[in-house]
Amino acid sequence: MSIKATVLRLLRRQTLEQYRIIKAVDVFGQSMTANSPDEQMALHDALSASRFLIARNPNASRQLLVEMGWCPLDAAALFVLQYCRRELESGRHHVYPGVLMEKGKGYRRVFDACVDCLWKAGRYDGVRAELERDTLAEAIQQVG
Repeated sequence: MSIKATVLRLLRRQTLEQYRIIKAVDVFGQSMTANSPDEQMALHDALSASRFLIARNPNASRQLLVEMGWCPLDAAALFVLQYCRRELESGRHHVYPGVLMEKGKGYRRVFDACVDCLWKAGRYDGVRAELERDTLAEAIQQVG
C-alpha cells in the first residue's frame, strides 16, 4: 500500500479490511459494462451504496476477510449483492408486480453478476446460486 493510500485510510478511520473491500468494489465495478444509461445508474448507485455500507460497518468487513478467509473481491460482491437485493425487493423499481423498470433491470443484472462472481469463486455452490436467483425472482413477482 502506498503512503498516500495509508494516509487517506487513516484520515477516514477505516480498517485495513474496509479499505481492501472498498478497493475491490471499484475493481468489481470496472469489470462490469452497462448497456444502457439506466443500467449505468443502477451500477453506480449499487457501488456507491456498498462503499457507504462497508465504511459504516467495520465488523462485517473484518468477519468476512479475517475470520471467514474471504478475498476482498468476494466480500465486495456480497455487499453489492445485498444492496441490489434490498432495492429489488423494495418495489421502488417496478412498473407493476413482476415487471421491473429499466433501472430495476439494471439492478437485476448487477445482482446476477454478483451471484456469478460468488459462484465462480466457490463461495456459492450451484444450488445456492440458483436459490438466490429464484428467491429474488419470486420476490419481484410479489412486490411492485
